[in-house]
Amino acid sequence: MKYDEFRGWLRARGGKPNSVNTRSTAIRKIETEMAALGSSYTDLDAAYDNDQFAQLRQALDDMRLDLRNGGTRYRVLFPNSNDPINRIANSRAWLGQYGQFRGASNRPEHLGLLADERYWFVGGSFGGTDDQVPRFLADGIWEIRTPNAHDAAAVRSMKIGDRIAIKAAFVQRHNLPFDNRDRRVSVMRVKARGVVTANPRDGERVSVSWDEEFEPKDWYFYTYRPTVWELHPGNDLADRLIAFAFFDEPQDVTWFRNHKSWSDLFGDSASPTAQRFWIEKTIVAGRPDREAGENSIGRALWSPQRSKDGKNIYNRATLSSI
Repeated sequence: MKYDEFRGWLRARGGKPNSVNTRSTAIRKIETEMAALGSSYTDLDAAYDNDQFAQLRQALDDMRLDLRNGGTRYRVLFPNSNDPINRIANSRAWLGQYGQFRGASNRPEHLGLLADERYWFVGGSFGGTDDQVPRFLADGIWEIRTPNAHDAAAVRSMKIGDRIAIKAAFVQRHNLPFDNRDRRVSVMRVKARGVVTANPRDGERVSVSWDEEFEPKDWYFYTYRPTVWELHPGNDLADRLIAFAFFDEPQDVTWFRNHKSWSDLFGDSASPTAQRFWIEKTIVAGRPDREAGENSIGRALWSPQRSKDGKNIYNRATLSSI
């Protein structure tokens, strides 16, 4: 393998020293055990040139299935590991990164993603404000409090080996790493990631091996606020998010700004000051001041100063002439 070049590629993409060392060492370990993994090649680059790692990915998938069934085939790569399910998942992801380094795109077939794989993005707070992330990481779990039927079914369906990430969705207007034209942008902070290691099937919790080296990072535009989000590879939006969260692929913000879903507001050809139109819902009957004169409907727009709870939610719709 191109060991030093791969390490330089990881560093250029923002990889921290520990992460670069861990990933490059893991890939080199795969290369040294290629024969035991059933490959006819002794060089990782030759395997890539032959089938873009299809055989090696299958060997890792078989190893994961064997582990789920109580087998010990994983000891070929991880003879002393206490957390083999996470090691297998990470090695598979990092093998996909080596494929990217060799020039492959971030399409699922090049990352080694399979259409029937599931990736989970889940909330980390109870009630939206009670942050549970430190406890989840310390206890090696993820759980949801009082789930509805849909969420409980989703949690029960999580399988050993599924990749999972804790996320928090919000909107941001200032201090963004791109020109947002002074508009609010949907943001999703990926706060942690790991691999499901056990599921008691109670619909409320799973055991997770969390990635201790992961550092939180922000993702823009394609976000989801509900507590449980199940993603499958197979479309550009999902593939790019999966690549970002689990494969450390940088987000191509320009691509998202110019996607049809966001191009009107954020695309290269978007108007910097798109015109806004307000539609007023009001009661006119019995209000002569709203039926005729300067303040009649159609001539002026009236807006409350404050909402019922006292918040200034109408600051973007104060009195304006029409």
